[in-house]
Amino acid sequence: MKFIEVIPENNYILRVKTEDANVYLFDVYQEVQRIPSYKCLMDKDFFEQVKFKGERIYWNMDCDFHIDQVLALSKKI
Repeated sequence: MKFIEVIPENNYILRVKTEDANVYLFDVYQEVQRIPSYKCLMDKDFFEQVKFKGERIYWNMDCDFHIDQVLALSKKI
């Protein structure tokens, strides 16, 4: 499975759509609290520069999430 759309929303939430047409809400804030090196994602402008490719959501080489992690921690809507 792959990502086909990733949209940053308020409160550090990502709206994620997968190739099977499912949509999830991924709370990045919770992960930032758990992973200190991801604190840069609290910068709203930086957070909104999110990118995705295949099975990965990323901002730079240090901040990324794999699809397995995203789906396990997301709420399906």
